Amino acid sequence: NVNQQYLLQIIKDVMQDDQYLIQRHTVMHPYSSLGRPIWRPLRIVGPLQDYDGFHELAAKRSSNFTESVFTNGAGCSIVKKQEMLKLLEEHLRSNLVAIPG
Repeated sequence: NVNQQYLLQIIKDVMQDDQYLIQRHTVMHPYSSLGRPIWRPLRIVGPLQDYDGFHELAAKRSSNFTESVFTNGAGCSIVKKQEMLKLLEEHLRSNLVAIPG
């Protein structure tokens, strides 16, 4: 298990901006063991100044997803730092966080 309070403090120290952008998109890629493609919703979170348009984002992500189709997922949201920290704290306290090894 990971010390949740320690991890939350690291996150607070790293988050320097007042607002963050959440970009949503979906990737459809082959899943050979199922014998069919699957859809995966993905989110990219970062400072406003790191914003990439959908085409740039898909181009960057395509190296991780070969033979895949990307769809734009209803735009972006801007979230204030305090709201983001509240959501992260809720997630950390509601879920077990473990590091393999």
